[in-house]
Amino acid sequence: MVTLLRLFFWPLILLTISVLSWVFQLDVWGFIGRWLVRDPLEAVLSILGFVLAVKLVVRWSRFTYAYLMSGRLVSMKVLLPRSDSKIDQEKRTEKDFKEKVAVMEQLYRALWEVKALTFWQLVHFWMFRYATISF
Repeated sequence: MVTLLRLFFWPLILLTISVLSWVFQLDVWGFIGRWLVRDPLEAVLSILGFVLAVKLVVRWSRFTYAYLMSGRLVSMKVLLPRSDSKIDQEKRTEKDFKEKVAVMEQLYRALWEVKALTFWQLVHFWMFRYATISF
């Protein structure tokens, strides 16, 4: 879904500009064309400056959001279980194996649910690039 947003973002913006200029009877593309022909250097520098400013604003907003959300991060220490003694190994049953499988099943299910996000969660991730999971 994020790939679709990435592929269709600019075409949707251009389509929106075209539709709005048609609805409000504006000659947006003609104005841009005349501006490019009249002073090409100023137009190119203005467009590059605008693109750079948008990229800086996006990067700064993502950084600010990540900084504000950093207080919600949780660090967990995972320890390996102690090794089983000879007596414990003799008492091991099929039930222990099923319990271990159930625990890992819950972990993998939770990771799958992170992958299967809703549309609004995908838009949120696309805007802020903030989905932190680490092992």
